[in-house]
Amino acid sequence: KGDKETKNKMATKFSVIKNEVREEYAARKYVASFDEFLHKLEMNPYNYTRTAFQMISDMINYFGTRDIIDCGEKIIRYELFDDPFDREISSELGKHSVFGLDRQVSAIVNYIETTANKGGDERIIILHGPQGTAKTSIIRLLINGLQHYSRTSNGGIYTFDWVFVEDSFMENIGFNLPHDHSNNTKSLAHLADEDLFIRVPCQMNDHPLMLIPKDKRRKYLEEVVNDGHKDVVIPKILLENELCKNCQTIYDRLLDKYDGDSGKVLNHIQVLRLLVSEIEQIGAATVQPVQNVEGNAKLLVREGASYQNLAELFPGISLHQFEGKWVDANRGILHFSDMFMRDSKHNNLLSAVQEHIQDFNGVQATVDTLIIGTTNIEGFSSVRMDAINKALLDRTRSFDIPYLIKISDEKQIYLSKFKEAGYSEDPEHGDHKHIMPHIRDFVALFAVLTRLYKPSPEYYKENGADKDTLDIIKDLSPIQKAMIYDDKMPLGLATYEKKLIVVPMIKKLLREEHNPLQGVKFTKDGVVYEKEGMAGISP
Repeated sequence: KGDKETKNKMATKFSVIKNEVREEYAARKYVASFDEFLHKLEMNPYNYTRTAFQMISDMINYFGTRDIIDCGEKIIRYELFDDPFDREISSELGKHSVFGLDRQVSAIVNYIETTANKGGDERIIILHGPQGTAKTSIIRLLINGLQHYSRTSNGGIYTFDWVFVEDSFMENIGFNLPHDHSNNTKSLAHLADEDLFIRVPCQMNDHPLMLIPKDKRRKYLEEVVNDGHKDVVIPKILLENELCKNCQTIYDRLLDKYDGDSGKVLNHIQVLRLLVSEIEQIGAATVQPVQNVEGNAKLLVREGASYQNLAELFPGISLHQFEGKWVDANRGILHFSDMFMRDSKHNNLLSAVQEHIQDFNGVQATVDTLIIGTTNIEGFSSVRMDAINKALLDRTRSFDIPYLIKISDEKQIYLSKFKEAGYSEDPEHGDHKHIMPHIRDFVALFAVLTRLYKPSPEYYKENGADKDTLDIIKDLSPIQKAMIYDDKMPLGLATYEKKLIVVPMIKKLLREEHNPLQGVKFTKDGVVYEKEGMAGISP
């Protein structure tokens, strides 16, 4: 019986793998004509009109959540940040798991979800804090999550290629179907690659709906939404923005070719799934402080094979090669590492977030990407003092990412670091060097104590604490405060004192006094209080 149960469990686990392989294969092979794409869209407009913000919001929820207890309060843990992509065998957490920042992560996720539900009015997300606080790890997991989600059955990001065929007698090169296909077939989308004369991808990976002229597009989407989908918010970018210049040029040439018949023009569209891959520069990119973020658009070289084929179809056509991080990240995530260490005043960021437009040496293109950056305390302080950057700051949403203030969470970091360095607390672990027992407890405790602030009795008095509780708060030691944060009974207190100090209201006040999620500074008696964890020693 035991063997049978084990085999059944293994079969179930392998079926999950088979389903994942099947989903990714289907995503890679997905092809649709423009009419087929619109048919799917009309049945499920939300899934087929999602912006980058909406995709990322759905991706985070795709990985699931669970409830955890933090300082006596039940909060949400988003399982994406367990790092399911780099998980060791028999371990629930991955190599780049984010510990102890669930409140901060929830605030980021809530903002992304709220913005996604509005269908526009995005901001640049800034993760602000001292070095070594998992800011980059949070972004890395967002990118890894989007790479995975874009390959699932529900994670479709759609773009398109232009396709043309070569007539067997070369009379209408690029426009007629091959002689062995039915003349009744309208779309060229499902032809085999060997039957195609040329394929021209949209370099900006524009959404297929951009192929419908803007005024007609708005009317079409409003009719779709009013036909039983009134809960769907049409994204602003799909209502107000345009095709990239290359695709608009091809569209206009074909419209002339077909005497204004847009249906025949769209028969040359092959709708595809966009599979996010930072390595392949599709839908994700990271900009390092020394890198140039300006986009570039240069004329295609006439001697190139692609240009020659296009020139045969459209004599005298002028197309551009779009290059840069904005191209790589379009329809996904653009990550600015230490974003305020560069000299640029970030004018390109303003146009991208306000109008969804990026300039490529005078050639404009639509960009749909979640822009997220990291910065340390010094960098963020300097940009806030610069009046020139006020317009940029007005279009940002910053989140403080502090050092950890729970000993148990800090210990998790050292467990990972010790494993990487080849150390273990278990003397029987033959593959690792042995370290002293409880060394992680000591190091984690010391690190956390350097990050805590002394509580102010006045704050608790203003919030309804009685005299006995205030007396305890006044004499609370750093170690006692750290133990309360870790949901443990503090040492050195009488039984009745412990009961007073760990009631939910007091624990909540203790947690919130120096930990406002908005990172707000407040002053009492001339003392400026900041968020706990924004100073102290790093892990």
